[in-house]
Amino acid sequence: MDQEVYQDLEPVYNNNDYLYDWIFHFNIYTKLWNAVPRETYNEYLNNHDAEGVIRSSLFSTLLALLNLTKGDIGKIDSAVKISYE
Repeated sequence: MDQEVYQDLEPVYNNNDYLYDWIFHFNIYTKLWNAVPRETYNEYLNNHDAEGVIRSSLFSTLLALLNLTKGDIGKIDSAVKISYE
């Protein structure tokens, strides 16, 4: 007798409760994943350049960045060093 096996997706990171505060959206036109803070989601729907939105071509990069900073937007700027030289 064949049985279907259902398996819950294992969390990527332990103690990742902070991910509930983020909404993930893939933009088919820019080919980028967007991580949007839940409190600014309505603003994001009206303006894709809303404050606090982080973008990456890889979903795993967003998860790693949020894991590194525990979802704290203030720490994201210091975690990512961008040089415009």
